[in-house]
Amino acid sequence: MQRQRVSCSRVLLERGQLRVAADVQKILTDHLRDLMARRGVDCTVSQNVPAQWTTDSSPHIQVTDAAPSLTKGWGRVAPAMTTGPQQITGWAKDSTQAKHLANLCLGLLFVSKRPRHITAFTPGPGVVTSRDEKTGAELAFCIVTVTATTIPA
Repeated sequence: MQRQRVSCSRVLLERGQLRVAADVQKILTDHLRDLMARRGVDCTVSQNVPAQWTTDSSPHIQVTDAAPSLTKGWGRVAPAMTTGPQQITGWAKDSTQAKHLANLCLGLLFVSKRPRHITAFTPGPGVVTSRDEKTGAELAFCIVTVTATTIPA
């Protein structure tokens, strides 16, 4: 009997079982929210910046899928794993605080126990700073390549 294997974007069929890529962005967001809470860091963590966020608000950590901008695709899906870059951005009223958030996220990801379905974190080139003209926020972001297991559909 021949083994059937079909791979298309983020979906995989292997041995008759449909497997899909884990929602790495959600897993990473939830994991960082938990890590920050356990350290007592006063900040919010989500996939989007809260609509009413200002520089007077608590600092914010945003997790976004960086694959479309970096690879013009969705990363790579293999029979048992998927990989893709995630951008972690610290939003704060000053650059020191924004850089501290981004560096703290990186450090905690590499020393803490990985969440379920995540098999590896690979750091990018480091922390880069910017400024959001709309809110006046100082930004600091880093890219982390995440390797995750595929999950049954």
